[in-house]
Amino acid sequence: PIYQIPVASMTYKEKETAEPLMAQGVLDVVNMHPGDRVLVHAVSYHLAATITRFLKDNVNRPVVTYTNAGEKEAALRKYRSMPGAVMVASSMDRGVDLKDDDCRVVIIAKIPYPSLKDPQVSKRMHMPGGEEWYAVQTVRSIVQMTGRGVRSKEDWAKTYMLDAQFGMNVFKRNKMLFPKWWRDAVRFVPYHHLQEGRVM
Repeated sequence: PIYQIPVASMTYKEKETAEPLMAQGVLDVVNMHPGDRVLVHAVSYHLAATITRFLKDNVNRPVVTYTNAGEKEAALRKYRSMPGAVMVASSMDRGVDLKDDDCRVVIIAKIPYPSLKDPQVSKRMHMPGGEEWYAVQTVRSIVQMTGRGVRSKEDWAKTYMLDAQFGMNVFKRNKMLFPKWWRDAVRFVPYHHLQEGRVM
């Protein structure tokens, strides 16, 4: 299942108020899965650091992160070596194979929009079909993120999409860009159900 739970709208304008809410939302999910390894997609180093600090202050289990690309492999090894560990990652949407018990829970804390500060992205956006291209890149990244913990037909993981922008914007406007099997897995859940531990 892919649970869409609108914890906070993670836009740049709402960043200061949204980030503490998101850290709490991530904690709520982590607490529902005490024995499972959890992968948190934070998208940026800044948000990863914010969530990591909050989790370390509030959970009694290993929390692993990295602050640059050079630390990524060592962080992954550490995460895999500890049952119940939480990995808060800024760049693990691709090229990471977390099969079976390496990951049973995936949390997407922020929609992975391509950065408009990147000159190539900005240029492509202003070309014909630029907005559709931008939507396709975003959808691909989301699907890749959910796939880090499901690596075979027999494998499984629960995914929690906590950025309210998913339901308000991405899925609402671009639903048909997602594969049918992925769309069929989406469940919309009110935030208070997560707070009460009632996500089924």
